[in-house]
Amino acid sequence: MTSKLETVSSLLQAIFQNKTSNLTYYKQYSTIYSFIRFKKEKELYDFSKQLIEKYTKELVFFKEIENGNILQIIKKNWKIQQDKLETIKQMFTVLEEKFLKKNNLKPLYRIGIELWRKTIFEGEESLKLGIKNKLISKIIETIQSDRKGSKCKDDETIEELLNMFVKLSENNEIYEQWFEIPFLDQTSKHYKLLSSVLLKSYKIGQYCRKVKDIFNSEKILVNRFLPECSQKKIIEIIRTEFIKNHFNEISTSESGPKAMIKKLEKQDLKIVYELLISIGEKKWLVKEFQDLLVSFGEETIRQYDNNKSEIEHYQTTNKLMNLRIVYNSIIQESFNNDRDFIVGGDKSFHQFININTNMARNLPQFIDFQIRHLTSKKESEIKLIISIFSELLKCIQDKDIFKKYYEFYLSRRLIDNTEHEKQELQMIKQIKSKTWPAFTLKMEEMFKSLNISRVESDNFIEFQENDDQDFELIDIDPCVLKQSIWPEISQLECQLPGILSDNLNLYLDYYTKIHQCRLIRWQFNTGTANLYFNAFNQAKKHSIYELYLSTFQMLILLQFNTDYDQEPPSLSCKQLVEKTKIPLINMKTSLIGLLTKNASILTRTKSVLKNEISEDDVFTINKSFSYSSYSSSSNNHNITNRLNTKDSSSSIPLIKIRMNIQTFNDNKKNTQLQLVGQERNIVIEATTIQIMKKHKKISPGGLITLVVKNVQNKFKAPITLIDQRIRNLMDREYLKREGNDLVYIP
Repeated sequence: MTSKLETVSSLLQAIFQNKTSNLTYYKQYSTIYSFIRFKKEKELYDFSKQLIEKYTKELVFFKEIENGNILQIIKKNWKIQQDKLETIKQMFTVLEEKFLKKNNLKPLYRIGIELWRKTIFEGEESLKLGIKNKLISKIIETIQSDRKGSKCKDDETIEELLNMFVKLSENNEIYEQWFEIPFLDQTSKHYKLLSSVLLKSYKIGQYCRKVKDIFNSEKILVNRFLPECSQKKIIEIIRTEFIKNHFNEISTSESGPKAMIKKLEKQDLKIVYELLISIGEKKWLVKEFQDLLVSFGEETIRQYDNNKSEIEHYQTTNKLMNLRIVYNSIIQESFNNDRDFIVGGDKSFHQFININTNMARNLPQFIDFQIRHLTSKKESEIKLIISIFSELLKCIQDKDIFKKYYEFYLSRRLIDNTEHEKQELQMIKQIKSKTWPAFTLKMEEMFKSLNISRVESDNFIEFQENDDQDFELIDIDPCVLKQSIWPEISQLECQLPGILSDNLNLYLDYYTKIHQCRLIRWQFNTGTANLYFNAFNQAKKHSIYELYLSTFQMLILLQFNTDYDQEPPSLSCKQLVEKTKIPLINMKTSLIGLLTKNASILTRTKSVLKNEISEDDVFTINKSFSYSSYSSSSNNHNITNRLNTKDSSSSIPLIKIRMNIQTFNDNKKNTQLQLVGQERNIVIEATTIQIMKKHKKISPGGLITLVVKNVQNKFKAPITLIDQRIRNLMDREYLKREGNDLVYIP
């Protein structure tokens, strides 16, 4: 095998002397394989190891380093050594597979690298010259200069040398001890000093923007130079030095996250959110966000007062809606729709929105106003209103109170105007999604009732066309509402002119013939009417106005009806009440609408009180009435103008005026809480019976706890009320005491 060893020697010599052009893979493989075939692997391994050590020690270039660029020189020689070792690795591949792995021996490639390390960095001459320390210092200095803006001209050299450190040991030990530890220490000191300087020089928002820029630039730098094992450690140092070590200063600063939320500095807040998440302080930011929402909300919600006007209630509810919109925008734009902030925000709203039960009453009233004015809103605004409304509803605890009032206002809207049915149905869909299916059952039934009424109305029109009557027919559009579905409305009687009474009686006869055993009660206080009104302006020009009025307003104007050549009468409020039988309070409300400053159909010729209507005030038709294009709205009325003509040839214009006065002045909304109280008693008693049927015997405290738990999705039940209903059930012999427990009586 001596000749074979000589062949191996010549092969290795050729490799180390860069004379590999004549070497063939077949010659290398056959030579090495011959040792394996004759079981001489160990002899080959030891001989090759000695030769590699010998040739590596001859590759000394220390004098070149003294006078040249240490980075370039070591890089160049390391590349040469790598190429040689790579050739050796390929040459001895079969030996490694067949012998070295089985016997747990180091590959010759790895031995060559370790010999390079010991010769170049750990040898006696190398230590005297300080090659290792000079190289590491130069690398750190180059990277630090790049950090400060002096861009490195040869990224490849730094990257190659750092990869060399990684390869000098199998477990990164050399890289970590020689380079990473001093580099990370230097990086930490650099950023510790820089963070203190920046924090003193800038507000928190500006400071965080600077930190983000440093993060981004450092990520680019570490990707250019450092191995993957160091990249996360560098980023962690930046987080520690800039954020974690200064967290108290950031969190308590006057320009910190709290101030950003108050001032709606969303972009700065987004950066703070990202930085705090990186150091695990998201919970703190969520808590701060919740606390601020609660403080804003409590300040707003405590403004509710039963003595305040509806305008002030509207304004307060509007503030809450806007607060929810702002809170949603912060979560979306600054907190990336983070689930923790969404849940935390909902908890905050739930906490303060239920401080005062007025919110459950005033939210339906606010929505009533919004829906009545949807015409002036864009589709995106409508969707936003519906969305925010549903989110507020989700937080309201007394949903039974909300339900009563919403049904009340919904019934008024559907009676007054049905042009927003699509939006109404969208609103009900949102309500159902935030409550439970049975919650909106009565609301949905209202729409079904309206649709049935429309069919009945169409059938009646067809009946009128085919039926001969001895009195003049007028267009009537009765809306028949099922009493069990619609909220109860006070029935206000009034005296109708003969022609109106005849037409209503005709419909009554028609309806009762088709639907036997049904009783119809006319609700004149909820109706509307179209009335033609002839007027002459100051230039004696004749105009015809089509007025859209409440039924009561129509009856009032009919009292002043005369021929052209006759003087219209003057009537007092008291006389109008006697003639029409309209209740006084409704009479005053209707007259206010007819005295509107910009569309005053009546004039007050005698006034007892300056700002109010009294029974002795006298009214007559406004002879110089005129109406130009105008739009106005207030709490009690809304007037819009549409100019049209009867036909293209008519010289007398027909001006349509919509006077959408409150169609009925009903105090029923003030009694809704009484109805809610009665229904709560029924729900609590039914829940108590249900629980007692299941448990048979239970302690009073346990029963109250279970009742509270069962009804909490509908309303917050006071313990005193539950105790009262339990005693009531005992009095009615549904329950009895047995020792310290309550027992169900079947």
